[in-house]
Amino acid sequence: MKIDKVKTAFKIADVEFVEGSTRLNFNYLKDLKDENGNPLPQKILTQNKNIKGLFELKNVENAYISYKLIEQCCVEDYLSVEKGKYPEWNVQEQGMDWPIDIKNEHAEILKNSSTREKIIKRKEIKR
Repeated sequence: MKIDKVKTAFKIADVEFVEGSTRLNFNYLKDLKDENGNPLPQKILTQNKNIKGLFELKNVENAYISYKLIEQCCVEDYLSVEKGKYPEWNVQEQGMDWPIDIKNEHAEILKNSSTREKIIKRKEIKR
């Protein structure tokens, strides 16, 4: 299906297809305003941004819209307060192995999911 035929999702997101191009116009980004209703320039979408961490704002170069930046700032704030140590329960970030009881339960869940009867709740797409 060509992109210009997909209309519903684009209308909901206020996105339009640019005829004869591979571009999309994201109309909801045209009229950016700050919390006081003042207009913001388009360059604010790509310029350096202050990202909120746990305790403070951090200036991130070439910031993009993603939860990962917020997560990273929060992790850095946490580590700065805890002298570079992750919480004891966070074995993944510490590079440690999961406890055996967690591994066994995970293996049981995988085994059960592979042997249970599959129920298809949506209809097949006809082309």
